[in-house]
Amino acid sequence: MDPKKPIEQLPGIGKYYSYKLKRLEIETLEDLIYHFPFRYDDFSQVREIGEVRDIAPQDKISLIGNILQIKNIRTRYGKFLTRATVADQSGTIEVIWFNQPYLTKNITPGTQISLSGKVKLNGRKYQLVSPSYE
Repeated sequence: MDPKKPIEQLPGIGKYYSYKLKRLEIETLEDLIYHFPFRYDDFSQVREIGEVRDIAPQDKISLIGNILQIKNIRTRYGKFLTRATVADQSGTIEVIWFNQPYLTKNITPGTQISLSGKVKLNGRKYQLVSPSYE
């Protein structure tokens, strides 16, 4: 396949995708091959909760633990704050999600959970704020 081939001539690329790709300045197969992601988060390195102290605040971390408790708190502005405590054999950490009250139905105490997100130091407590989870 010719790398200078226009993007519209590639199989599976119709008018809609061609338009979207051209907005990203991708006009040839070569442009597509050399278009690298803006950001890449690698969450494959799973750490223990006890290692959080060794990580700089705002650094990203992945961990696996069990939900000890999870509850919704309503703020005075009517928003929901979902707060959970997650533990593994090395310690516990507080996890906070904003405006996701359904999480208390999906995630129950005793559930094993994988979390990935930024570590925040709040006073003397480490927290994961709005992490992605599985």
